[in-house]
Amino acid sequence: MRHQAKGKRERRSEEEEGAFEVPLLTGSAAEFITSTCYKQQSLKGPTRWNEAANQPSCLHKPEPPPLCASSYSSVSFACTAYTYGGTSNALDQQVVAVFHLSTNLTRYQSCTIPTQGETHQSVIPPLSVIQRKLQNTDGPADKQKGSINSRVRGETALIVSRRCFTGLLINNNKRRSFQSCFISTAFAMLWRASLCLLWASSILGFPVNKERQRVLLISFDGFRWDYDQDVDTPNLDQMSKDGVKALYVTPPYVTITSPAHFTLLTGRYIENHGVIHNMWFNTTTSAKLPYYQTQFVNEWWDNGSLPIWITAQKQGLKAGSLHFPGTASTYQGQVAVVREVEPMLYNYKNETAWRNNTDKVMGWFRDQDLDFVSLYFGEPDGTGHRYGPDSPQRKEMVQQVDRTVGYIRHSAEQHGLTDELNIIITADHGMRTVLRGAGVQEIVLFKIPGFSFSDLSFHMVDYGPSGMLLPKPGRLEKVYSALKNGHPHLHVYKKEEMPEHLHFTKHERILPLILVADPGYVINGYFAVQFNKGEHGFDNQDMDMKAFFRAVGPAFHKNLLVDPFETVNIYPLMCHILGIEPEVNDGHLDATKRMLVTSPLPSEPRSILQSVYIGLGAVAGFLFLVAIVVVSHKLLKRRRENKRSGSLRSYPEKDKTKQTSL
Repeated sequence: MRHQAKGKRERRSEEEEGAFEVPLLTGSAAEFITSTCYKQQSLKGPTRWNEAANQPSCLHKPEPPPLCASSYSSVSFACTAYTYGGTSNALDQQVVAVFHLSTNLTRYQSCTIPTQGETHQSVIPPLSVIQRKLQNTDGPADKQKGSINSRVRGETALIVSRRCFTGLLINNNKRRSFQSCFISTAFAMLWRASLCLLWASSILGFPVNKERQRVLLISFDGFRWDYDQDVDTPNLDQMSKDGVKALYVTPPYVTITSPAHFTLLTGRYIENHGVIHNMWFNTTTSAKLPYYQTQFVNEWWDNGSLPIWITAQKQGLKAGSLHFPGTASTYQGQVAVVREVEPMLYNYKNETAWRNNTDKVMGWFRDQDLDFVSLYFGEPDGTGHRYGPDSPQRKEMVQQVDRTVGYIRHSAEQHGLTDELNIIITADHGMRTVLRGAGVQEIVLFKIPGFSFSDLSFHMVDYGPSGMLLPKPGRLEKVYSALKNGHPHLHVYKKEEMPEHLHFTKHERILPLILVADPGYVINGYFAVQFNKGEHGFDNQDMDMKAFFRAVGPAFHKNLLVDPFETVNIYPLMCHILGIEPEVNDGHLDATKRMLVTSPLPSEPRSILQSVYIGLGAVAGFLFLVAIVVVSHKLLKRRRENKRSGSLRSYPEKDKTKQTSL
């Protein structure tokens, strides 16, 4: 009966043995193994797994070939691996079958592992055998060597985790513990999770969203930050609810029209972009041009800094401008695709013209497919100059501005642009009441003792509260000393000594001596010739020089009030929304990114990106806890099985002794 059972087992093993073939490892190791097997046993076919003997059919003792890991070009990708034990006569023989991903296909490869000084060809046993060994449900032969299976399952983290890195070998002299392999497994999983997180971050960190984003930049000249506080402005209020409002924004010094607007277009301080005044001038000929004529002097504007129109067009977008300071000039031979310059003696107050210009710009967006447009309105600056910032006329003009804001948003909706147009409304500067009358000592340079215009080669005065002087050679110190304490409300600086916060030092066009009046005072030359009731051009730290800021559109949060920031930061904000690479600038996106929908608000529910971080953290924590539990469980189980293995090995001897005595 015993012989019959044994014969049946052998026949069954031969049937199972012939049911599969194992592809050998490619490369020098496989070539060495195959040639050795052919040489020793003259095999005529692929090496097979001998289930009856529970070992490879080719067993030899040549010099060890290179290890498995040497046949792989990289060990950075993960794989699934199984470990299977050898026969009872070779307890520590281990066979590792490495399954790794290659072009989305699973390939089976074998490798050579040295154990107890011997080198055995490792081949892949049938999957059914592996599964039975893992489950400890083999036939009678396995019952006799159950301790071997227990040892394999207990010592090998590969069986527990079913994942490891390619090239991880089990060696009798230097085994990988369960803990270290599990840590490797966890690291691999966390590495994959990190890659997923980076992918999610790159997607979620896209400038605003997947839809096309356009930008309309609007300037209402001279709109002070608090002009809406003493006037009913329902449209500006609604825009704040639908979008973002800044408490105020700080323009660059000098706080005058052309220089401050060019900062909006370039993101550079005036000392860097070079448009240092409303008026073009030539110190050699003493020639000067007024504001409107200066708009057409290319070299005044095109001196190294590119406005956003040109930057956008260089990167494949289309841009336009209507009446914005700098529109008439060319930059490196280029102009905005669509542009319109106001005619001379243009009426900046006409509300009907404002609406026509609004519809014209919206038509550019819709019909000419523009991505960016800058639009300029000359009020309430003119009214503030003429009547003063606290006058009823200024308040009426602010109401006109408010009506226009409502019309702008209505026109955008009528042109089908609401879902992709971001509207940014701001100003170049504020406005301050000029001090005059009894008790006011006006600044007139001609009246200052020790000062003489004959010591100057050129001067720029009579243009508000700021001025510049070019002394004749050798007379700078004389002029400086005369003006230094010449008037209690006049400050004179050498160019290199200008306060740092003004950023008005570097450019070659800035003259050697700079004059700055205290808030409310203006600088006159020979006699008082300035009669405006309101003025700007003061230090940009003066609150009356601050401008307003509103933004609405798909890129912006709703009903958000943000802290003050400098207007140099509007340029990188617009570039970010448009998805273009900005030119060198003095602004920072960090100053404005909080207003974007891609930046979550403190009171808002967590964003998708935050949820991803939290989710991955929870998964990592869970895996760590599972690792601790599994490690502890396996260690305890291993100890119990080792004890049982020792007892199982001793039982047959006892049985054999008893049988002999009987």
